[in-house]
Amino acid sequence: PHHTRQVGPLYFKSRFKVQLFGICNEIRNIQHNYLFHEAECIGADGTKAHGPNAVVSMLHHHFDNNIKERVVCMHANNCVGQNKNKTVMAYLCWRVLCGLSDELTLSFMRVGHTRCSVDAKFG
Repeated sequence: PHHTRQVGPLYFKSRFKVQLFGICNEIRNIQHNYLFHEAECIGADGTKAHGPNAVVSMLHHHFDNNIKERVVCMHANNCVGQNKNKTVMAYLCWRVLCGLSDELTLSFMRVGHTRCSVDAKFG
């Protein structure tokens, strides 16, 4: 028997592809990076794409484990597929409605001007 997703000999010769998602706390000067295999991405349509579901999962983990403040101001790049969409907005509204946060502000940088502290800490 042969399984269609069985690892073949070329698998071990191909490069390991990963996704990187970073959240920077500028007040504490700390950055948390989420590094995961490309096959573990969760896309909006269920495909293996880095989409809003993956962003919400990482935001939720970060809020629950690293942020103690009740009022948070966030800046994100202008990517519609990941940050600027109804899934992320609904998650942030849910946090406030459930009393997990008192106030959440999300601002988007202008297109072409997305170099910020989180980008500087990747390299």
